[in-house]
Amino acid sequence: MLFRSHTVKLKLLSDDWHEELRLLLSQMKEELVMATPFMTESGARFVRDALPAPRQTVYLLTDLEPKAVLEGLCDPRAMLLIAQRFRNRRIASLRGLHAKVYVVDRCRAIITSANLTEGGLFTNYECGVLVDDNEVAANIREVVRSYFELAQPVPLATLQKLAEHCSTEQFLKEKQEATRARLSSFSTFRRFQEIMSGAQKQHQKRITSYFAGLVEKILSEQGPLTTDQIHKHIKNLCPELCPDHIDRIIGGRSFGKLWKHHVRNAQQYLKRRGVIELVGGVWRLKT
Repeated sequence: MLFRSHTVKLKLLSDDWHEELRLLLSQMKEELVMATPFMTESGARFVRDALPAPRQTVYLLTDLEPKAVLEGLCDPRAMLLIAQRFRNRRIASLRGLHAKVYVVDRCRAIITSANLTEGGLFTNYECGVLVDDNEVAANIREVVRSYFELAQPVPLATLQKLAEHCSTEQFLKEKQEATRARLSSFSTFRRFQEIMSGAQKQHQKRITSYFAGLVEKILSEQGPLTTDQIHKHIKNLCPELCPDHIDRIIGGRSFGKLWKHHVRNAQQYLKRRGVIELVGGVWRLKT
């Protein structure tokens, strides 16, 4: 990603970086975009207490894997604590998320090694940077926002169900046993899959629609193309949506790159609708 030629104001963050995060959050006027794989209630309370009122819009991205929840690394109750403080919210779970990013009002951002946990905020040895530049911060925001197109949406009602389950005696018992047994045998693992399955169907529709829009746009601008050529154009157009390190895994086996699977679904979707056709190994818009 390239920026115009100018000096970008950066500040190195290490010890007491949470004070810079507190200051950044306190200056929010309209929007907070944040990504963190792990989040606990202490971390969520830190964010909640630092935010001014009124709170307008939050984009909250994390990784709600049952394993992380059972191990106490990612708590739906913490997510709910933040989400309920905003008038508008978009919450999503992205498997494989590793970024820890906070962007306020498209003008300032923090990128850090720290998760939103007690250790990440106060006791671990962490390092990061504060970006005080409108253009760079806006681009960081767009990268994180683009991850939402690959992530599974978590509606507020779904998050509330997950949070309620995390307060049950069964969950607390299984949380204590999580290091001593196969997680898939726990009812929490099955319950999370059940709750998230409805949101997953809507997520797949959204992601297919998004990639379909890219395919249609590329074919309209470039003319007939092979699938490999479409892949190259999509990767050039939206590299952040095409992570080559994430495979489509079924039954423990890899079936190629996940983003290419999304492209294939989009092609078939457009073909069924009569928008594109495959002739001689080349995709083209139907006239």
